[in-house]
Parts: sequence; C-alpha cells; structure tokens
Amino acid sequence: TRLGLLVVLLTLATAVSARDRRVPPVTEPPEPPSPPELSVKGFTIRPGETHKGNVVQFAPSIAIEGTLDGDLYVTAQTVSISGVVTGDVFAAGSQVDVTGEIKKSFRAAAANVTVDGTIGDNVLVTGGSLILGSKAHIHGSVSAYTGQLTHHGVVGGSLTFTGGTAILGGKVLEDAALTADAIEIEPGARIEGDIDYSTRKPMDDELRVIAGGEVSYSESPVEQ
Repeated sequence: TRLGLLVVLLTLATAVSARDRRVPPVTEPPEPPSPPELSVKGFTIRPGETHKGNVVQFAPSIAIEGTLDGDLYVTAQTVSISGVVTGDVFAAGSQVDVTGEIKKSFRAAAANVTVDGTIGDNVLVTGGSLILGSKAHIHGSVSAYTGQLTHHGVVGGSLTFTGGTAILGGKVLEDAALTADAIEIEPGARIEGDIDYSTRKPMDDELRVIAGGEVSYSESPVEQ
C-alpha cells in the first residue's frame, strides 16, 4: 500500500541520517496503526472542531483546520495542517503544507513540502522540495533529502541536508551537515554550531561568516 511505502521511505531516510556521525539520529516515531480508512470525498476537521483519536486515511485531500487530538497518518494529493495536531504526523502526497502546529514529530514524503508553522519535535522530509518559511519554528532537528531546501525559519536542533540546492536564510541553533550541488546564503542566515559541508566548490569564507563554530569542507564528490 502507499502507506506502507511511506513508512519504508521514512525509515530508509532515518537510517541514512543515523549513519552520519556528524548529526545524532532522528527519533523514531511510533508505527502507524492499521487498517487505514478509504475516502473519496476527502477528510476535514473544521475550525473549532476537535477529533479525538488517531486518523489513518487514504483520501484525495486532507485538511486539519481544527484540532486533532492524536496522530495523523495520511496519503493524499494535498495535505494541509492549519490547525493543531497533538501527536506525530506521517504524510505522503504531492503537496504538504503545515501552517499550524504539530506538537510532536513530522515525517513527509512528497513532491513539495512547506512548513510555516510550529513543529514540536524532529522533521524528516524526502522528495522534491522543502520550504521552511519565515514563521517556521522547529523545536527539534531537521533532516531533508530533497532536490531543494529553502530555510528562512528557526531550527532549534541540527540541520542535515542531502540533495541539490540548499538556500540558507534562517537560523540553526546547533550544527549543520550539508551535502549539496550548491549552497546559497541569504541575509539573516546563521548557524550557531559547526558546519560540515560538501559541494562542487569550496566556500569556506562565505560559510565562516554565518557559522558560530568550525567550518569543515569534505572533498567527497556530490553524487548525481
């Protein structure tokens, strides 16, 4: 099933992160319950509503506008969380947007993921792109295995990126490990800890400006 594929993808990415000695492994979220519910109309928790218990859904669209008091495990074309989820979130789809609050961890496998809200624990994303907007506040660490990462928010833990282009314009309060084709630095970028990076061309001078710790360049080639 697609939900099973989601779990495999997220587990694989977590294992890759754990093998990187530069960044501690991401905390494992709980296994999803079964069986999932199928819906042809989509699933919505409207503003002011509270749903108690876990939600496991295959649906065209998922919208959490109110409060979900539990975990969310979904596969949908679009997933939107503008309300509150008190537990963990697993999401697979084309577009996943979080502008509300997830009180625990967030795991997504999607073409495009945007976070412009609050995540209480770690974030793990695989897919096309991850955007951390200016209102994004991640209390844990972020691991992104995507074609592009755009960071304009605040990451309270460490940042791990493996992929195409990393655009840095936000804050990371611990270390960063970056393996990328290119790294772009925008005004407001700051990494309080060490930066361990690999790109096609060294850029130690540029990264030292935004680093609070040591900057280390790896000559290992970036895989295509």
